[in-house]
Amino acid sequence: AGSEIRFELYRESMDMSRFAASDHEFALLNSLRAKYASKKIHAVVALFPAALDFLLRHADEVFPGVPIVFCGLDRSQLGDRSFPQRVSGALIKREFAPTLDLALHVHPLTERVYVVSGVSEFDLRLLQQAREEFRRYEQRIAFTYLTGSSLADTLARLKQLPPRSLVLFTTFFRDTEGKAFIPRDILSTISEVASAPVYGFVDGYLGRGLVGGSLYSVAMQGTEMAKMLKAALAE
Repeated sequence: AGSEIRFELYRESMDMSRFAASDHEFALLNSLRAKYASKKIHAVVALFPAALDFLLRHADEVFPGVPIVFCGLDRSQLGDRSFPQRVSGALIKREFAPTLDLALHVHPLTERVYVVSGVSEFDLRLLQQAREEFRRYEQRIAFTYLTGSSLADTLARLKQLPPRSLVLFTTFFRDTEGKAFIPRDILSTISEVASAPVYGFVDGYLGRGLVGGSLYSVAMQGTEMAKMLKAALAE
């Protein structure tokens, strides 16, 4: 916004939560290669780990030499990987324990916490981090992880929670029946049926029935990523 340069923006959805097979990746690669063969692309933005991994494998085939800017990864997902010089990004800080601390402060008599998550690769990766952060609370609170059933069964369970319970919602891109979902839409449904307060971790979940939480801001990361994108284009 406000730039004297006219930008053309192209958005591509990999849809990996519904089509994660290797043949889908091959089809996507061929599609992008054909689509942008005659376009002069100056920068590519990768949202979340799957998009970055795809570009690291195939950028030379689709966008040779083009700067890549990524977001949606935390430091644990980054690991000890090293990137080519043309790759830069803005790391996000995901934490789950601060939301639980906040919820327990508001509801000090809580005895049970129900954690709701899907079973896509992304869902399970975040759920594993949450489990690790919640271990230090296990001597004082009983945790139930609602991840091994369909959405319908999960909703039925949430309707009949015992007193002194809380619900923590992480992400929900796919259930055990293979059905794909948009997490914010699922959160709205969960908030309507759950018989206990629902807390979350992302600011984009506000307005969907969420009580609150220690929320990380996708919008703030977008601002940081925009600075990196500007620097990449300047080079």
